[in-house]
Amino acid sequence: MIEPPTFPNWRAATHAGWNIAGPSLSANWQPFRTGARVLDFGAGSLRESFDLATRGFNVTSLDIDADVLASYSSRYNWPDVTKHRVIAAPDNLFDGLREIEGETFDLITAFDVLEHLDDPATALVTLCRHLTPTGKLFITVPNGRTLLNWRSASI
Repeated sequence: MIEPPTFPNWRAATHAGWNIAGPSLSANWQPFRTGARVLDFGAGSLRESFDLATRGFNVTSLDIDADVLASYSSRYNWPDVTKHRVIAAPDNLFDGLREIEGETFDLITAFDVLEHLDDPATALVTLCRHLTPTGKLFITVPNGRTLLNWRSASI
């Protein structure tokens, strides 16, 4: 059995959501072993893809603009020990999912993506089809109705 890597400080991760999910992922490590397959859906700046790759995951980054993805990708020093694949779907993210039809992932991330989609419910169903039986889907969405926003709006 492959021992999971240790993540002594999830707070060093680039996305605030890792601060919440990191301890849970470490405690429930089974599907998150070194070399686990990850889909970063709506990868944007590749910030989270890079973070995951440096932690030993094999990452597929999916977004809609090939030029932007190439530009961001060149800014990182990708580790040699992991695999990183970039898929650019020029029209929409669903086209990119069709490119990976039949593939499954141990972890799928969708950080601040669903609010940009015309049909987020269909996206969730489709993403779940790409999970392994023990895979996890980790989603964040911006919360425009936080207490701070509510307070400043009422002043």
